[in-house]
Amino acid sequence: MKIVSLVLLLFISFGCRKTKQDIAVSPGTALSDNFTKFTIRKGQQFCDQSTYKPVEISEMKFNVRFDSSSIYQSVAPENQFDINKLYGFADNGMDHHQYSARIGWRWSEQALRLFAYVYNNGKVSSKELSVIAIGETVHCAIRISG
Repeated sequence: MKIVSLVLLLFISFGCRKTKQDIAVSPGTALSDNFTKFTIRKGQQFCDQSTYKPVEISEMKFNVRFDSSSIYQSVAPENQFDINKLYGFADNGMDHHQYSARIGWRWSEQALRLFAYVYNNGKVSSKELSVIAIGETVHCAIRISG
């Protein structure tokens, strides 16, 4: 299992659409190995299951595995390089476009790519973390320092 670990120095130094696709992330119980299948319907921006819940944490860890439905071609070519939010959290009791940290993903240049995706004081930044294979289980972590 490839390990993708991310340490985000949030709120101090760094600021950190699509068509139909299915993605599987843990924790859950619907798929093998305790994964849950999340579906984003065509033309929608959110998955079919709400995962929002208030938490007070400084670190978030999860496993992710993408199936072949994550290979997509955007109807609008300029959107192919958008980063799709996978999992993460907002902070400071604010909107996620003000303060948040997430792992994101996209299918581009014939590869599935994972990104660090952060908003700090309304400014977005991102960094590619890794290219992963379809069907590979990857461990992800987001940790806040400072």
